[in-house]
Amino acid sequence: MTLRDAAAEVIRDLGPTHYIKLANEVLGRGLATSDSKTPAQSLYSSISAEINLKGSRSEFVRTGRGIIGLRALHAPTTAKSASTRVGKRIPDVVQPQERRTLRDAAADLLNELGPTHYRKLTKEILKRGLASTDSQTPAVSLYSTISAEINQQGGSSEFVSLGSGIFALRGQEVSVAEPADATAGGEDSQEDLEPGKVDGDQDQRVRVPHFPTYRAVRTLLRVLPGRAAKHITGLQASLSAIQATAVGPVNWADPSSWLSERLPLPQRDLANAILADSDKSLNPRELYGAWLLCQRYMLLDEAPSGALRSSPLGSEFIDLEGGRVGGYIDEQEGVSKLLLLVAEQGPAHFDDLLPDWTEYLARHSTYRQPASIRKTLKLRLENLVDRDLVSHKSALYSLAEAGIEVLRESEGSSKSGTKEQSELLWHIQNQETTVRAAIQGALPEMKPFAFEQLIKRLLEEMGYRDVEVTQQARDGGIDLLASIDMGITAVREVIHAKRHRRKIQRKDLDALRGSLFRFKAVRGTIIATSSFSDDTQEAAIVRGSAPITLIDGQKLVDLLLENGIGVRRRSVEVLTFDSATFKDDDTEA
Repeated sequence: MTLRDAAAEVIRDLGPTHYIKLANEVLGRGLATSDSKTPAQSLYSSISAEINLKGSRSEFVRTGRGIIGLRALHAPTTAKSASTRVGKRIPDVVQPQERRTLRDAAADLLNELGPTHYRKLTKEILKRGLASTDSQTPAVSLYSTISAEINQQGGSSEFVSLGSGIFALRGQEVSVAEPADATAGGEDSQEDLEPGKVDGDQDQRVRVPHFPTYRAVRTLLRVLPGRAAKHITGLQASLSAIQATAVGPVNWADPSSWLSERLPLPQRDLANAILADSDKSLNPRELYGAWLLCQRYMLLDEAPSGALRSSPLGSEFIDLEGGRVGGYIDEQEGVSKLLLLVAEQGPAHFDDLLPDWTEYLARHSTYRQPASIRKTLKLRLENLVDRDLVSHKSALYSLAEAGIEVLRESEGSSKSGTKEQSELLWHIQNQETTVRAAIQGALPEMKPFAFEQLIKRLLEEMGYRDVEVTQQARDGGIDLLASIDMGITAVREVIHAKRHRRKIQRKDLDALRGSLFRFKAVRGTIIATSSFSDDTQEAAIVRGSAPITLIDGQKLVDLLLENGIGVRRRSVEVLTFDSATFKDDDTEA
């Protein structure tokens, strides 16, 4: 006897039964045997396929979630009606069944199809008429519902996530590729996938074009709930329109100068909420990329009322900075790869990172145009700098201490064999911190003439020429004179070297600026071992006055290290194990 026929016998005995209990009863009573490792799933798939194929002609009927009954034993409820005025009886009317949810229809379809991407699952459900929905984004709603159930119920959920937007029923023979609550494969209005085509191929990455900072994403996740999707898309449309039709100069960097006058009320409210949540640090014009990322990775979903709300993934992204959801996005968008590139090559200029990044995109993305490739790199570097994982000083990108910790702790580093590398990077960073502290401590202790000679050497390394240390008797506070080529013009500059521990005050800047005319100079620089007072920094760039460049102790150390002054660099050869060499080779010579 087959599992299917044995199931019919058990249902005649027990009545409608959940398919797992049904399979256990069939096997426990010895009514049938099965070679399948998941007999319950095989049974449910077989019966579901018969119901979908035969409809009302099938012997079986679904009576609830995962519950199977026999049609002959499950007569529909009917409504008896009175006779008509001509004495004829109105036919019995079958009461309409309760509308099935996308979630239940997905469970039935997964039994038939096996592991399936949520978009294909949604299309098949609607195509076959297994369920209906009022949602404008049914795939998003289905994904959010199943993900929420997995997060809330864990191992007791009927569903499991296999990564890249693919779901299956628990017990089906599959291998789990990603944590259930870290998967995503968002809804993208620009592409309409054919049934069977899985979005989010494991090798297809770097998908969000206007990649945002995660600070911007968190702001959007906090201010959008309760609003309709049309509010954010309307804001973007309004901003594009006013930018295209603006007459005269507009200071787009200052939203307060155009927001109230140029935006309609709903978009104005959203823009004001964005400014308030970010303490005016985020410009509403910069949040479209955050919206795209929220869509792609299912950080927002739609309530029955049509209002947006944070999905379970979005809530975790907000609450757990550096958590699994953010880590998954980092991996999918190439940010984790970029962090490794900075670790391997840093300190590095933007163009130093570009060749390896271009090669990575060639393998894992559709980006091919040089301008687009540069933009993807620029935006992801800004993301890492904003998170303090990478530092950007003197046009150089280098791994920050927090970035080293991410590499050390990340599971991806262990799997890719770079755990030892991250440990080595940590020691290198620690050594650099020690050297920087030693330089910063030694500078104020130098004799005045030695300090001026050090600054002279630095300027020459930086491309200045005709560098001259002024005589102490007549220098009038000016320590060095130098020329620098700016385009086709040689510019005369005066430099004041301040070897102090106290903050440099406004009077020092005024004295330097006042002496420029005596040396026929057009600009000046103060190089200090300490820092500058607030009013000194404000007075450095004043309209109508000669510009004064301020270099504090931290910046001075950066320049010394960048130009190899006061340090000795040693190259160390690091050996790594090549396991491929020691694998058996069964091929004949």
